[in-house]
Amino acid sequence: MSLVTVIKHYDELTTDELYRVIQLRIQGFIVRNGTCYQDLEAYYDKEQWYMMTYDTVLGIEPQLMVGVNALCTNKVFTGDDGTEYRYPAFRRQAWEDSYKGGASTYDLNKGRDFCRKQFGSPNMMCEITYEPGRQVFLNFGMKEVGTNVDSAGRKNWVFVYEE
Repeated sequence: MSLVTVIKHYDELTTDELYRVIQLRIQGFIVRNGTCYQDLEAYYDKEQWYMMTYDTVLGIEPQLMVGVNALCTNKVFTGDDGTEYRYPAFRRQAWEDSYKGGASTYDLNKGRDFCRKQFGSPNMMCEITYEPGRQVFLNFGMKEVGTNVDSAGRKNWVFVYEE
């Protein structure tokens, strides 16, 4: 497995890239989780940078994308202590099953490096819906700052990475 990530703003995505991003998100959030809800969010999706990951053994055609994450620039999280966080938010992580676990740290490192280059700071936030994944973010150096319940009724854990 040799991973490469291509990062583009929503406005730069090709139709095929956007279609594959949507496929991965439906597969991960609706089919795999068995939760039917409106995944697309114009307020956030159109203001995101998409981190599209390819296994170079397979190739880098849009339909061969094995994972996607987004860094949203207008998401705000409020921690349980009332602190408001306004860093780029790492969200909507969607991966092919065979890559899901192994790519987490790879993608977080890419996100941190991108934030440093694009925004001048590696600080970022993340929201996850699966409790077993919490340890990955703690191991990466993020701190858990709160929980919330999303529009689909799922509990989410919120993490912040601050250098």
